Amino acid sequence: MLEYPDLLLLNQLGIVDDIQDDMYLGFSQGSISHAELLEWVTLICDKYRIEKWTLNSEGLVDVDGSVDLEDRYLIRLPLRFGRVSVSFDCCYNKLTTLEGAPQWVGGDFDCTWNELTSLKSAPQKVGGSFYCSSNQLITLEGAPLEVGKSFSCFNNELTTLEGSPKKVSKDFYCSSNNLTSLDGIGEVKGCIYNL
Repeated sequence: MLEYPDLLLLNQLGIVDDIQDDMYLGFSQGSISHAELLEWVTLICDKYRIEKWTLNSEGLVDVDGSVDLEDRYLIRLPLRFGRVSVSFDCCYNKLTTLEGAPQWVGGDFDCTWNELTSLKSAPQKVGGSFYCSSNQLITLEGAPLEVGKSFSCFNNELTTLEGSPKKVSKDFYCSSNNLTSLDGIGEVKGCIYNL
């Protein structure tokens, strides 16, 4: 049995209208079958126009393409993603957590303009750029270990760059924070912008 999905979230998203106590109890206790999970994921993917997806052996959604959840008034991500081959965009929402974010993204990952205070559950490898600007970040803990292009964390409440990616292949943008030094920054092959 798989622990998935959150029936209350499905109700909030307008996918499920009538929540029965016994149904919610079954989902919350992890007793959903693979067939039921597949049905729920299909409904959510249809709602958000997520195409070319598969459900992996861990119950995570892998997408051969991009995921666009921009400006959907989300307080949580609607699915638990594994791998996304192109880009993942969840900017302009009300996210307070990245729980459910893909573990690996082949292109860009954009979570700007949310209400995040940390990057816990962010992808660990991003092939393109990683954007987390204009949140309420107080730490970079949980940031990707490696970013294939630029890393942008400007306009947050950071006082340190501890937890930043170990490797950024292009530029690092960290202006409009409360930084007193660049200590903690990993290897950056491009420029560091802190004006």
